[in-house]
Amino acid sequence: MCETKHESVTSLIEERIKADVERSEKEALEPLRRAIEVELNKLGINPTFTSMHTFVSEMRCRHIKNQMRVRVEALVARVVDRDGQARA
Repeated sequence: MCETKHESVTSLIEERIKADVERSEKEALEPLRRAIEVELNKLGINPTFTSMHTFVSEMRCRHIKNQMRVRVEALVARVVDRDGQARA
Protein backbone atom coordinates (compact mmCIF):
# COMPACT_ATOMS: atom_id res chain seq x y z
CA MET A 1 0.00 0.00 0.00
CA CYS A 2 1.31 3.43 -0.92
CA GLU A 3 1.19 6.20 1.66
CA THR A 4 0.42 9.73 0.59
CA LYS A 5 1.27 12.81 2.60
CA HIS A 6 -1.74 15.09 2.70
CA GLU A 7 -1.27 18.83 3.13
CA SER A 8 -4.00 21.12 4.30
CA VAL A 9 -5.10 23.88 1.97
CA THR A 10 -4.07 26.49 4.52
CA SER A 11 -0.56 25.01 4.75
CA LEU A 12 -0.20 25.09 0.99
CA ILE A 13 -1.43 28.70 0.86
CA GLU A 14 0.99 29.73 3.62
CA GLU A 15 3.89 28.01 1.86
CA ARG A 16 3.11 29.81 -1.39
CA ILE A 17 2.78 33.19 0.34
CA LYS A 18 6.02 32.63 2.29
CA ALA A 19 7.94 31.73 -0.87
CA ASP A 20 6.66 34.87 -2.58
CA VAL A 21 7.49 37.07 0.41
CA GLU A 22 10.98 35.56 0.72
CA ARG A 23 11.66 36.37 -2.94
CA SER A 24 10.74 40.01 -2.38
CA GLU A 25 12.33 40.53 1.05
CA LYS A 26 15.83 41.18 -0.27
CA GLU A 27 14.53 44.08 -2.33
CA ALA A 28 12.82 45.47 0.76
CA LEU A 29 15.75 45.13 3.18
CA GLU A 30 18.74 45.88 0.98
CA PRO A 31 18.34 49.69 1.29
CA LEU A 32 18.28 49.34 5.10
CA ARG A 33 21.42 47.20 5.10
CA ARG A 34 23.25 49.66 2.83
CA ALA A 35 22.18 52.67 4.93
CA ILE A 36 23.44 51.04 8.14
CA GLU A 37 26.71 50.11 6.45
CA VAL A 38 27.21 53.69 5.20
CA GLU A 39 26.56 55.15 8.65
CA LEU A 40 28.93 52.69 10.32
CA ASN A 41 31.62 53.53 7.77
CA LYS A 42 31.11 57.26 8.46
CA LEU A 43 31.87 56.52 12.10
CA GLY A 44 34.98 54.60 11.08
CA ILE A 45 33.49 51.26 12.12
CA ASN A 46 33.98 48.22 9.93
CA PRO A 47 30.51 46.61 9.58
CA THR A 48 32.15 43.17 9.54
CA PHE A 49 33.07 43.59 13.21
CA THR A 50 29.57 44.57 14.35
CA SER A 51 26.34 42.71 14.97
CA MET A 52 24.88 44.24 11.79
CA HIS A 53 24.48 40.81 10.17
CA THR A 54 22.47 39.55 13.15
CA PHE A 55 20.36 42.71 13.19
CA VAL A 56 19.60 42.48 9.45
CA SER A 57 18.83 38.77 9.81
CA GLU A 58 16.37 39.50 12.62
CA MET A 59 14.80 42.28 10.56
CA ARG A 60 14.48 39.85 7.64
CA CYS A 61 12.59 37.36 9.82
CA ARG A 62 10.37 40.09 11.23
CA HIS A 63 9.68 41.45 7.74
CA ILE A 64 8.75 38.00 6.42
CA LYS A 65 6.41 37.33 9.38
CA ASN A 66 4.77 40.75 9.05
CA GLN A 67 4.28 40.44 5.30
CA MET A 68 2.88 36.92 5.66
CA ARG A 69 0.40 38.12 8.29
CA VAL A 70 -0.70 41.04 6.10
CA ARG A 71 -1.12 38.82 3.03
CA VAL A 72 -2.97 36.05 4.91
CA GLU A 73 -5.31 38.60 6.52
CA ALA A 74 -5.99 40.18 3.11
CA LEU A 75 -6.75 36.76 1.64
CA VAL A 76 -9.11 35.91 4.50
CA ALA A 77 -10.86 39.26 4.06
CA ARG A 78 -11.42 38.47 0.38
CA VAL A 79 -12.68 34.96 1.06
CA VAL A 80 -14.98 35.71 3.99
CA ASP A 81 -17.75 38.32 3.92
CA ARG A 82 -18.05 40.85 6.72
CA ASP A 83 -20.94 38.78 8.13
CA GLY A 84 -18.61 35.82 8.50
CA GLN A 85 -20.19 33.99 5.57
CA ALA A 86 -17.87 32.22 3.17
CA ARG A 87 -18.20 33.29 -0.43
CA ALA A 88 -19.36 30.71 -2.91
